[in-house]
Amino acid sequence: MNKPTIFDVDGTLIHTRMEYFYESVRKVLVELGGNFSTEKVDLFVRGSKHTSRDRIIVEEFGVDYKEFIELWRADCGRFNVAKKYKSVYPDVKPVLDELLTKGVRMAVVTDAHPHICYPQLGHFIGRGYFSEIISTQEVKNMRNKPAPDGLIECMRRMKLSDACYVGDSESDIVAAQRAGIESIWIDRREHTIDIKADRTIKTLYELL
Repeated sequence: MNKPTIFDVDGTLIHTRMEYFYESVRKVLVELGGNFSTEKVDLFVRGSKHTSRDRIIVEEFGVDYKEFIELWRADCGRFNVAKKYKSVYPDVKPVLDELLTKGVRMAVVTDAHPHICYPQLGHFIGRGYFSEIISTQEVKNMRNKPAPDGLIECMRRMKLSDACYVGDSESDIVAAQRAGIESIWIDRREHTIDIKADRTIKTLYELL
């Protein structure tokens, strides 16, 4: 496949064990007096076709978004805390290397905060693969997925008229559809989704 390819990060390129999210979210919600359950955290992690993660923080956890994010960034959201829970999927580097060899332009669009996004990409994957890396958290007035803002901005920066987006969540698929590009759901067998993507793959090797 030679179409420019945009990737989500968490659950697509990099695996994070769920205990990280359970422990870190619980810690923040205890301090803020929010509503914790593993089901709510599962929704927060996998995303929703109906609402963004910032709304999930408000509506499901019952806390102020800014207060939650500030505490998260100050403690749990640091890469040196999260690193021990993370690993790169084994198909990632071989496929990125092959796509790079073929001249396929690649980028990343993620809702992960820059404190996590950039260090983990550098640590687990390395530099030189992606023409653009966009964290919706660092661009003013940019909405989280399922809004298409990050993908639209990525395509604008790369001067693309077409691309595909590879992600693992419902919000990834909806964002791609709203951006008018091909949606590819990678089924890492970690959760299911209730929406149909343009294409479903079991491994990144299917992109080659």
